[in-house]
Amino acid sequence: MALSVGSEIQLNDIRQVEVLKPGTVYKLIGQGNDTVVVKSEAGNLTKDSFNVTKAVMKTVDRGAAKAKALTDREKNTVKEWAQIWADYTQYVAECRLTAAQIPAPVADLLSNFQLNPHALWFKMPLADVADLKGALNSRMAPTVDKNPIKAFEKALEAKGGLEALGRIIACDMFINNTDRLSPLEGSSLKFGPREVKLRVIKNIGNIFLVNNGTNRTLSGMDFVDPNTGYRHYQDTLDEVNTNYNEQWLGYFMVDTKARAKFCKYIISDLELVLHPNRSSLSLSTGLGRDAAKRLEKGMVAGARQLVTGLDQKYRNSPLKKPAGMESRLTEYRGI
Repeated sequence: MALSVGSEIQLNDIRQVEVLKPGTVYKLIGQGNDTVVVKSEAGNLTKDSFNVTKAVMKTVDRGAAKAKALTDREKNTVKEWAQIWADYTQYVAECRLTAAQIPAPVADLLSNFQLNPHALWFKMPLADVADLKGALNSRMAPTVDKNPIKAFEKALEAKGGLEALGRIIACDMFINNTDRLSPLEGSSLKFGPREVKLRVIKNIGNIFLVNNGTNRTLSGMDFVDPNTGYRHYQDTLDEVNTNYNEQWLGYFMVDTKARAKFCKYIISDLELVLHPNRSSLSLSTGLGRDAAKRLEKGMVAGARQLVTGLDQKYRNSPLKKPAGMESRLTEYRGI
């Protein structure tokens, strides 16, 4: 059977594995060159939490939410495939009385399973994806390549581009994903002696551009933050705050002044990343003077999509809406 998100991963389906991100992301390649991507998350993330978070992202970005948690049998299948190759390598070495090195993808997989045995794994389609960190690295490399960073600027500036990013941010704040942007903390990047300081972009490697065949659009991929206490949807906002002493990012969304300020900081950071060598005194903008307003418009639209979509989901489902979900929706209904 061909590898896909919709079919169960079976041992004979896997011909080869490539490491996309060491210790976490792998591409499985099937007998007919069919592919599926698998990723491991922290062991404290449950399937229930993952599925609820995915449902939230699906309301604003269906493409990014095309992910499915692996069953225990699928997880064991991937581990078994790696172990078979490791055992085969050792057998060949013993027969030939010579040293043999376990293939790097096999070693990486086995190390992952050993270090994080209780990890939640999920699968997703292979996509033509670029991330902003890679684009900036290409821009700042000795052999300068501006094309990747220009692709991001073009996608953001295009009709609906900044608005799409705004919808993704509204979702991130709802689920408390702090691993993309955060009004509480930024980051810094170094390129030799040069340092770029960002106010609110926490991880530029999690700002994605996806080629969907006709154009390039912003994507909410990698939306799971396993470290936030707000992954527990059965707890209300107040309960999570009390139990984890953690602030909900959604409060910056529902506060009009805080939201507008956050948008200005996001655009300022994006301009700095897109034009790292531009003078700090320059008044020119690549994203347009209305960029912050466009971004905020998308955030507001995204928040309202979340409320409408999630209310409808639970009306049509036998599952009871978790207390934490209702707590968040109550806040977003005021936007």
